[in-house]
Amino acid sequence: AVKYLAEQGCKHIAFVHGPENISTSFNRLTGYKEALREKSMIFNEILGIIHFADIMIVSANFCQ
Repeated sequence: AVKYLAEQGCKHIAFVHGPENISTSFNRLTGYKEALREKSMIFNEILGIIHFADIMIVSANFCQ
């Protein structure tokens, strides 16, 4: 997805993942960072990682 979005002109691509203790989350994060490097994009720690739990909290607060 990162490669596709970069090819479409996106400059800031965030990554949403699940719990850090799940191996698939770690593997996806690794792939995300590798794809950014391949497209000569810089990993932005602030933008780069959105934790799934954070989204759940924001969504819950938004609905109230």
